Amino acid sequence: MKLKPRLAEVANCILPESKVVDIGTDHAYLPVYLIEQGICRKVIGVEKNPRNLQKAQKNIDLFNLGSKVELRLGDGFNALYPDDYANVAVIAGLGGRTISKVMQEGSSKLEQFDYFILQPMSDIYLLRRWLVAHNFRISNEHLAEEKDRFYEIILVEPGKQSISDPVILEIGPGLLERRDPLLIPYLKQKIATCRRIISALNQARETDSFKKKDYYMHKEARLREVLSLVAESSGNDEHNG
Repeated sequence: MKLKPRLAEVANCILPESKVVDIGTDHAYLPVYLIEQGICRKVIGVEKNPRNLQKAQKNIDLFNLGSKVELRLGDGFNALYPDDYANVAVIAGLGGRTISKVMQEGSSKLEQFDYFILQPMSDIYLLRRWLVAHNFRISNEHLAEEKDRFYEIILVEPGKQSISDPVILEIGPGLLERRDPLLIPYLKQKIATCRRIISALNQARETDSFKKKDYYMHKEARLREVLSLVAESSGNDEHNG
């Protein structure tokens, strides 16, 4: 099975011989891939949507992996049994708020995991802020590009980390530290989004539009500062977007 870039980057973050729980497994593409590639010997896939679980089961049957991929109908970590052993948890394809909620509701079962791989579809800033506030450390981050959209893959482990700058929480400390190869186009896309919002606010008549405009103008300026620093450090002079 060939994965799309978003899930392929998630898979690349999983160490060989890991015992993985895939929360929100959807069609079980990731578990199938991990077994087929010999990265994992067994994977637990959790899905709360019965229809998706049926589709996942069809894929498991298609690849004859019933003895290596165990599917569970349930909500997040609450679907795990006391005697389950896994050291890596993946939560991919959900919103940042939902991922935070899943981890909060499953907090009593998180101690067994060495690290978590999170791939939020939205509210990335809120997710990073929640992680830092709840004693999780962002150990690494990666970007994947798929259909002109960038996806953040966040590797998290237990530990304290202090990040107060909202722009760092927005961009990602791991992406900045390792200078991800996609960081410059990623920053340019964020700047372009700010410009579109500012343009729309210029046409708005709401009383709070001025505050929103100031916020996004400040955000754009900070993003441009970061882009300039990243471009200089990478020897890329084409950093004006």
